[in-house]
Amino acid sequence: MNSYLVRKDSGIYNVLQCLVLVPTRELAQQVAQVADQFGETSRVRNVCVYGGAPKGPQIRDIERGKPHVDVVS
Repeated sequence: MNSYLVRKDSGIYNVLQCLVLVPTRELAQQVAQVADQFGETSRVRNVCVYGGAPKGPQIRDIERGKPHVDVVS
């Protein structure tokens, strides 16, 4: 399985729990913004990934944030 989807941190597996596919970058950003709002209280992390932007920073966000939810366009 892809190492971005399943990571072992401190002996605990952190598994991506939700993948949200949307048709546009703007909608992806809106969904990620709402996910940030509900994630504050529930401690659910998300990351927004979309085409047309440099891949390096997006991969870094995935690796650093260890998201439960990926919002992808």
